[in-house]
Amino acid sequence: MAAELGPYRLGRLLGRGGMGEVFHAWDTRRARWVALKLLHPRFGADEAYRQRFRREAEAAAELREPHVVPVHDYGEIDGQLYLDMRLIDGTDLATLLRSGPLEPRRAVGLITQVAAALDAAHAAGLVHRDVKPSNVLVGPDDFAHLTDFGIARPAGSMSVAENGMVIGTLAYMAPERLRAEPADARSDVYALACVLHACLTGTAPFGEGDSSALVGAHLYLSPPVLPDDVPAALGEVVARGMAKDPAARYPRAGALAADAAAALRRRPTAPLDPPEPEPEPTEPEPADRLAVPRRWSMPAPWPLPTWFRRALVVALVALLVVVGVSAVRRYTGTGISIGVGPVAVAFTASGAEAVIANAGSRTVSVLDVRGRTVVTEILLGAGRTVGAVPDAAGEQLFVTTTQRAGDELVVVDLRRSAVAATIPLPEPTVGAPVVDARRTTVFVPVRSGVVVVDLATGRVTGRLDRGATGLAPSADGTRLLGVDDRRSTADVVDVRTGAPARSIRLGAPAHLAVAAPDGEVVYLGSADPRHALTVVDPDRATPIDEVALPGPVTGLAVSRDGDRVFATLATDPPVLAAVDTATEAVTAGWFVEEFADSVALAVSPDGTEVWIANTDLGTLTIDDVSRPPS
Repeated sequence: MAAELGPYRLGRLLGRGGMGEVFHAWDTRRARWVALKLLHPRFGADEAYRQRFRREAEAAAELREPHVVPVHDYGEIDGQLYLDMRLIDGTDLATLLRSGPLEPRRAVGLITQVAAALDAAHAAGLVHRDVKPSNVLVGPDDFAHLTDFGIARPAGSMSVAENGMVIGTLAYMAPERLRAEPADARSDVYALACVLHACLTGTAPFGEGDSSALVGAHLYLSPPVLPDDVPAALGEVVARGMAKDPAARYPRAGALAADAAAALRRRPTAPLDPPEPEPEPTEPEPADRLAVPRRWSMPAPWPLPTWFRRALVVALVALLVVVGVSAVRRYTGTGISIGVGPVAVAFTASGAEAVIANAGSRTVSVLDVRGRTVVTEILLGAGRTVGAVPDAAGEQLFVTTTQRAGDELVVVDLRRSAVAATIPLPEPTVGAPVVDARRTTVFVPVRSGVVVVDLATGRVTGRLDRGATGLAPSADGTRLLGVDDRRSTADVVDVRTGAPARSIRLGAPAHLAVAAPDGEVVYLGSADPRHALTVVDPDRATPIDEVALPGPVTGLAVSRDGDRVFATLATDPPVLAAVDTATEAVTAGWFVEEFADSVALAVSPDGTEVWIANTDLGTLTIDDVSRPPS
């Protein structure tokens, strides 16, 4: 092979597979090292495959999830199909497993990150089809990337190439793919469960030997029992993920990861729909007993006498008061469970109720804030939730949903707990929408950029060819600011013309953007603690200010009065921090449950509580921020 391909100078071979080879290459146009994947010539000779490759590579390039290896470029040079990807510093999971199985907590941490990448791909309509250890790159601090989206195809597509060759790796292949049936997200869930098994045992569930034996095992055999030193609950997670019937598996990769994380804590993730309530006790309850709604309670691992449970709860309450952690109200485990994959939490205008939107759900749950109980469910229609965002006043919730018939923007009236409008979207949505402070315009991330929806008419009025990991509109919706975790700029676009208005230079790449309630300034969150929070004015070419925080920012929310910005930080352990917007004073240390993917935050209207929805575990933490952290 030639040492050069177009603008690329090929270096050492990084890997070889059934689809082609990956080289360490120098991109002379952009002066950077990249991982260059060259597909096998037999694929380049197939015109239908070349066209499909371009479509699917374009969709993969639009993925902005941090655990997806970014695709810089793709195309064809002298008949050679290629993918230009970010060069990741580290090794692959298969190499790590040659030294033996991983400790369960480390295994689940890596699987959770891969699950986040898969959920992002599935939301974009892509199925990876080759999830395996060698396609998981593990960098410093065990940060995982999922690579090789070069064979990804749309959900529902067949698993066998036109020449009859099965594309993928047999050791990790779902039964329906072996039967040449259409593949969807659940096929990747099966492969992810196989990878989890490999992490915990050091080998694929059925080995990697004879092809006919592997096919038979995937079609008919249950996964082998995990070693005794692995929590038994993780075996149940693997078994459900590897169910022969796709309908019996986890619906999302994130759901599998959430149950795996819960298994480490020796408690399952609580379902939203409760079991039949037990009879209420006839004797009076102690006045200082913690009140936990039966609706969200989970059964204890073993039965305990009533007298013992009461004594234990009273003792725990006393202990909490003594050690002074009453500023943190934590509702997890046997407390509040809010379903699988919560993507948004918000308060109504009065603050008497809160709403929770879960990824993949067809409903939005309405909670009584004081009682911590679900009071109603708002049916969104046939679509499943992708993302959601409230307006600044807490009067409306904007939800993006997806279904086979087409994606939609659903407008929920929080005052009536009812759907107010449903607006069709011209292409699949890939994330949560954003809305301006005056509620004139909603901006919806889609594969090709951002769709602009005029709320006065309920119609799509335009599309901006700008992808971003974080979006924030101006108060009147005439400008849209976007940030990308690969660039140290915040780019402002004129919504009317689609033309760039200005580029604001940042101290470090930002991946989150949240506008102040009045829309006058925007707060940007970064993974670089030195530049963790940047304050920008979309009308100015330079940042207003920067605030350093103890760790990378993973979630942002602003109080309704605009006096404080709250940020969840990926410290060890993670914490919640607050920044006073007038003095820039930082207060950090409120409790945040451990997470691997993301969290959703909401500040109560009176500014005294922050609700933190854990996307990984499907649980809710409530911090009393009216008091200093303990």
